Amino acid sequence: MRKFLFATAITLILSFIYSDISFAVCGGGPTVFTCNTADPNPDPNGIQEAANNADLQIDVLPGAGIDTTAASNVAIDTGNGNNRITLNQAEVTALDDNGIDSRDGNDTIEVTDSTVRCDDDCIDTRNGNDTITVIRSLIASVDNNGIDATGGNNKITVIDSEVIGGPGTGNNYGINLSDGDDMLTISNSLVFGENTGGGISRAILLKNGNDILRLETNARVDGFIDCGDTSNSDEPSGTIIFAMDVPEEALAFISSEIAAAGLPDGSITINGLFYQWEDCEFLVSELNGVRNVRPIPTLSEWGLITMAGILGLVGFIAIKRRKVAV
Repeated sequence: MRKFLFATAITLILSFIYSDISFAVCGGGPTVFTCNTADPNPDPNGIQEAANNADLQIDVLPGAGIDTTAASNVAIDTGNGNNRITLNQAEVTALDDNGIDSRDGNDTIEVTDSTVRCDDDCIDTRNGNDTITVIRSLIASVDNNGIDATGGNNKITVIDSEVIGGPGTGNNYGINLSDGDDMLTISNSLVFGENTGGGISRAILLKNGNDILRLETNARVDGFIDCGDTSNSDEPSGTIIFAMDVPEEALAFISSEIAAAGLPDGSITINGLFYQWEDCEFLVSELNGVRNVRPIPTLSEWGLITMAGILGLVGFIAIKRRKVAV
């Protein structure tokens, strides 16, 4: 009887515990949400917490996916708390809305080895002091900005990735950082902005603030860098820092080209990559001269095997000749 009562009690306790845990691909709450690889994957509803203004922690785990295209919803929608969102080896798709909408808070978003595809802004964190890090990932909008972090003082880092703004009907940027004092670093990545409305394609928008764009090695910017200050067209704003590795023998020449480049509008080619800007206030050279070191010749495994065979044959012949001489 005691064993039966004990087993019953354990069963009731486990039932109570697991009744509050969602095994759907995206579940949790009230402040911690997780997307995993359980069915359905990709999750068709995503995380809809626009009315939840608490500080949320949202994790999309490796292999997990969200696709809210059929529902015409944002894939991850949060309230105005200070939210932390991480995507790790994940797929997020919202081809009728935003990918991640986390406005009006000081948010931290980390996207690693993942893909975010959307119809509107793929990552929208307007009106907050936000930190966004994109590593080895693709952020691609069909019809708007790849990343829209207008308003606030934001820090955005893009490494080994592609951030793409879709054509839409006007200027749509890879990264839009107007109205704030922002720091944007691009390293070994492509930022692309497309325009089909007859205007100039603009990849990056830095307006109305003391913005800094840091271009590191293999930073590819396909389209204009727009630093224009819309509050006063006669007052350019924004600083571009050229901080890539260049051949040591070309360092002085490229530095002088940066010093002589036009402001507020101008262009330059560094390491075969073309950069063009307008309405920018400062250009800074933090180039790093690297020596072209020639690699030391090495043998492959088959080369080593062949060499060992040749040396063995030579040694055998030498020993045989010595014996004959004796």
